[in-house]
Amino acid sequence: MPPRLDDYDGASSHAFGNIYILPPSGMHYNTVIFLHGRGSTGREFCEDLSQGVMSNLRTLQNALRCRGFRLVFPTARLVFSRGLTEWTSAWLEEFFYDLDQLDVDQHDMVTQNIVDGTEFLHNLIVEETNRLRGNARKLFIVGYSDGGSIGLWTLLTLPPAVQALGGFIGINTTLPFGPSIKRHMRGEVGLPRPNDPYEEQRCRQDEFVTDKLTMILRPIRRGSPEPPPRVCRTPILMMHGVNNKTVDINLADESLITLGTMGFATQWFTYTGEEEDAHWITEPEGFDDIFRFIVGSYH
Repeated sequence: MPPRLDDYDGASSHAFGNIYILPPSGMHYNTVIFLHGRGSTGREFCEDLSQGVMSNLRTLQNALRCRGFRLVFPTARLVFSRGLTEWTSAWLEEFFYDLDQLDVDQHDMVTQNIVDGTEFLHNLIVEETNRLRGNARKLFIVGYSDGGSIGLWTLLTLPPAVQALGGFIGINTTLPFGPSIKRHMRGEVGLPRPNDPYEEQRCRQDEFVTDKLTMILRPIRRGSPEPPPRVCRTPILMMHGVNNKTVDINLADESLITLGTMGFATQWFTYTGEEEDAHWITEPEGFDDIFRFIVGSYH
C-alpha cells in the first residue's frame, strides 16, 4: 500500500514526513518514539498498533497514555524501491540481507540513509528530551523492521548530551553493518583476507563504522578496563518471530550478541504461531512484553 500523501504535506522525496502524536491522557511523564517499517508512515503505524490488544484487552497506546506517556510517530522520507519499482516510505533504501555484497552505489545509498535518518531522529530525541526537562532516561524508542534498524544506529550514535535512553525495543529487525562492528571489536579491521570476493565491500563498511562509531567501540576494541560508554546503559529488548520470512531470526540473534558484547544489557524474546510470515507483533504476548519492558524500565 503506498503511503498517504497527506503524511507528507506535498513535500519532496528528500524531506521526512509528518510526525503523528498521541498526547498522554493526563500529565506528561515519559515519551515513546515509534519507528514504522518499510512502506508505512507514522500515522499508519499508530493505526496498525491500535488493531492489537494485550492480554487485558487494552491497546498498547491507551495503556501507555494512561500512565503519562506521550507517543510520537515520525514518518520516513519517500525512496524509490528498485524491487517494487515504485516510491515508498522507508528509513533505508536497501534492507540488510547480503550487506557484504552491496556494490558501491548501494553502499553509498545505505550509509547516506543512516546519516540522514540518525540526524533527523537525533533532533527529534533532543526536542522530546527537552519536553522531559532534559531527562532522556524517560524516553524510549520502539522500532519495527527497518525502523528498528535505523533506531539501533540512532542509539549507537546518540549525541553526547543525551548519553542514554530509558530503553530500546527492536521488533523483527537487525543491526546494519553488525559484522563490521564485530570485526572492530575483535581487532580484525585491516587484516588481509586472501581470496575474499567481498573484500572491497567489507573495507567500505569498516571505514564507515570506524568513522561513525569510533568513540563507542574504542574501549572495547583496545581491551580497556574502563566501563562501557554511557549509551550502553540503555536496556535493549529484541523481539522476533521464529518463522519470520522477511528478516531471518539468525540475523536478529547475531545482532543481539553483538549489542551484548558492546556492553548493552539485552533481552531476547521469540514468538511462534504467528500469522502470515511472522513479521508482525504476536498478539497478545508481544504487546504485553512491550508494555512490561517500557513500564518496568522507566525512571
